[in-house]
Amino acid sequence: MYLSGTLAEKGIRAIGATPLSRPRIWVLVVEEAKAQVYCKTSQGMECLLQASAADRKNFVKRLSGWLDAVEREKAFDRLVLAGSPLVIERLRGALNHDVCARVVAEADINVEGLSEEDMRRSLDDIVWF
Repeated sequence: MYLSGTLAEKGIRAIGATPLSRPRIWVLVVEEAKAQVYCKTSQGMECLLQASAADRKNFVKRLSGWLDAVEREKAFDRLVLAGSPLVIERLRGALNHDVCARVVAEADINVEGLSEEDMRRSLDDIVWF
C-alpha cells in the first residue's frame, strides 16, 4: 500500500498526542483501492493521508491494519467512514472492535471524479460538528 501526506511524511506524532478541547475527528474516504484521511480542523477539512494500492484484493485488510495501529496510538477520537456502502461494509468487517467503537457515522457518497476542493466541501457538509 502506498501512503502519502502529512502522516506518511512526518509520522503519527506530527498531529500531536496531547488531549485537545475538541475531539480529533477523522473522515476516512474509501474506494476500492484508494483512501484519503481527512481531519476536521477549525478551518475545515485537512487531508492528512492518501493511500492507494495496485492490489485491490488486500487493500481493505491493509487499510484496516493501519487504522488499528493508529488507533492504538490514540491518533483520533472519532472516525467517520465515507464512500460506497459496499466498500464501507467490507471495511467494517475487517476493523477491530476498538476502531469500530470510534466510528460515529457513515456517509454514502460517490467520490469518483470529485476535485479536492469539491471533496472538502462535501465533507464539511457531512461533518458539521
